[in-house]
Amino acid sequence: MNSTQDVKKAIKILLVEDEPAHAVLVKVALSNAATTRLAFVIEVADSISKVIERLQDAVFDVVLLDLGLPDSQGFETVSRVYDTSPDTPIVVLTGLLDEEVGVQEMQKGAQDYLVKGDFTPDILIRTIRYAIERQKEINRRKRVEAALKKAHDELEKRKALLEAQSELRTILTNAIPLLLMGAPPEKANTFILKMCDNIEEVLWQKDLAEADVVDLNTTGGVICKIMNDLGGAFEIKSVVDKECIIKGSACPWGTQAQRNHVLCMLCKGIFSRLASKIFENVAVNLDKTIGNRDDCCIILIHVY
Repeated sequence: MNSTQDVKKAIKILLVEDEPAHAVLVKVALSNAATTRLAFVIEVADSISKVIERLQDAVFDVVLLDLGLPDSQGFETVSRVYDTSPDTPIVVLTGLLDEEVGVQEMQKGAQDYLVKGDFTPDILIRTIRYAIERQKEINRRKRVEAALKKAHDELEKRKALLEAQSELRTILTNAIPLLLMGAPPEKANTFILKMCDNIEEVLWQKDLAEADVVDLNTTGGVICKIMNDLGGAFEIKSVVDKECIIKGSACPWGTQAQRNHVLCMLCKGIFSRLASKIFENVAVNLDKTIGNRDDCCIILIHVY
């Protein structure tokens, strides 16, 4: 016999209901929905004070929450439960006449709602499982956003160190794990833009602000120096009319660039910002990248 198949998953539920008859109905529905692979551990609380106490003392997979309790009503009930344990999914149990209120409660932190007496055991268990999965995704996004904020704050702190100690490679490579964690695109983009702004400002002051002559040759030379300081091998191939062509035979990121193209886009963003401080109308493009499995990197700077 396969012992793995004998393991029964138990969902720990905090049932918040002050009417014993209603609590029994929910327990019966859960009992009918249980299978050989799925069980429910149910604890009942009949007041908001007991709910808060239990959520502070124990971890539950889901809270089934009646809106009307002796010491709490409606919106306040969901808000207090959510504030006590924001990472625990809440499924509201509402009376038929309060269905509209149930929808509003979802805006207060509940994952879903059910009308009392109007759900089958299958609907109940499906609602519970979906609520748990949705909350897991919300919690994951919270962790990613917190990590991105921490990285942004760290970037701000290390801005001075970047100027003094040339820590560009360290800062960029430290961002890789965060950008690979599946952050929401809008959050990752905001972080990337802020990173580019900060690094561009430091590099401008460090390499270009006091240069006697700033032209395409100077700009291309600074870009090569940046990439070479990072561990790459870049050189100016040509400067003709209004175009500078830079070739890189070795990528500073190695195989990491092939796994995460964000690194190439970060460099392009930084170089574009530097060029825009020098020329009024300029475009910086990556014609080839080793990260994209080309034989070399080609950076084109074109002034219009």
